[in-house]
Amino acid sequence: MKKWVLGICFGVGAVAVLVAGVLFWENRYPIEFEKEIELHSRTFGVEAGLVVAVAYAESGFDKNAVSQKGAVGVMQILPSTAQWIAGELEREVFDLTNASTNIEFGCFYLAYLFEKFDSEIEVLAAYNAGEGNVREWKNGDELLIEDIPFEETKNYVKKVLKLKKYYKNKI
Repeated sequence: MKKWVLGICFGVGAVAVLVAGVLFWENRYPIEFEKEIELHSRTFGVEAGLVVAVAYAESGFDKNAVSQKGAVGVMQILPSTAQWIAGELEREVFDLTNASTNIEFGCFYLAYLFEKFDSEIEVLAAYNAGEGNVREWKNGDELLIEDIPFEETKNYVKKVLKLKKYYKNKI
């Protein structure tokens, strides 16, 4: 067989492997509600890649998800937190199973946490475990991942930061 035929076959095979790899990662880490995430992350000044990472980690983009603790929707907002956010946004009526509303509230809450805390690690830990816990853990210093005493929160922060790296240039 001619060398150029082998070269073409090799090239086609390499492209096929590359495409399969891309499709694997895109199927493994999808992006849903892209328009809503872009809109609300821009509105509240939160990095879109972070919002996607939180949404994926929290619910896998399931707008109907409800956690054991009662958190609802794509961004897993607790009803009590949603009530407070609705008041801040001057909303009387809201539906946490509406993906756009849930993402809006999640972006608002992330922006709020960024005003309260010094680092992304602290913000994510507070999103997962609450502001009071993070203030207690900080003890005046910047909170490091290894200083988070709740294993669930430590793993959550690691997961979201890893996902953010993947999603950073995808949205």
